[in-house]
Amino acid sequence: MRFVAGLTVAAAAAAPAQLAVQQPTEKLLLVPLAAKTPTDSVTSVAVMDLAREKLAQLVRYKVMVVPKQKLCEALKASDFACDVLLDESQANLLAKFLTVNAYTTGTFEHNGATLVARIRVRDIGSSGLAALVTVTSANPGTAASLGDAIGQRLATIVRAAEEARNCNDQRQKSQFSKALDAARKALAIEPNLTAAHLCVATVYEAQRMPADSMIAAA
Repeated sequence: MRFVAGLTVAAAAAAPAQLAVQQPTEKLLLVPLAAKTPTDSVTSVAVMDLAREKLAQLVRYKVMVVPKQKLCEALKASDFACDVLLDESQANLLAKFLTVNAYTTGTFEHNGATLVARIRVRDIGSSGLAALVTVTSANPGTAASLGDAIGQRLATIVRAAEEARNCNDQRQKSQFSKALDAARKALAIEPNLTAAHLCVATVYEAQRMPADSMIAAA
């Protein structure tokens, strides 16, 4: 009976480990977008806070989105306010300090009654996330609607980048057919994803196939 009881306890202890989900290794940093007026600066912070929360919900098992608390801690350690708008070089330094694989920069502005965000995702760690997108809110524009739209748009890029990284992994193993399959999946999700197009190009270069084949594959 003690042996059976011991097995039961051991099985119960092992169950959480079996159910544990592997945490993502890719890290993405979202920072407020540059704005032209003080009012827009405040709105930009609110928009990206909402976008950060939305994205974290959508891709929690694919990418670790740096939370606002960690962002603020890093900024305060460098004597910056928590809600400061950073320039390009400052954002890059912050991203390196937080050891992320990619980070966002861009601009935010009003266009009549709508809000417009132009976002560049900068890849500094082979994440496959490099992208340039424009996101527009509903009319009339609110921080909530634009933040939600940005979160969803970036989630699409995250899903595509996962396939692009898979393409590179398969290419490095000389599994060229599997690599191209992964690239096609990435491009089906995000047709302009740079990492996927580069992976296709390197696969065909490795196979020494003609350029027209490369175009057909994409």
